[in-house]
Amino acid sequence: MRGLLGDDDIVLTPETLPADVAGWDSLANINIIFGIEEEFGIRFGDDDLASTNTIGELADRVDRALAP
Repeated sequence: MRGLLGDDDIVLTPETLPADVAGWDSLANINIIFGIEEEFGIRFGDDDLASTNTIGELADRVDRALAP
């Protein structure tokens, strides 16, 4: 996330919302999603992303996508 947002000092918690992070706009969100998909070799569906609001929820989606 630090690399995708271009901020090495950013502190994120499971409760962090995109609105809590300076520079996390809609374009940054697209780059974050694509970056996560590429890093983990997964693909999110539109429904997955529509119901994801916090960093914790995003991490849960990644965990589920990686589950066997």
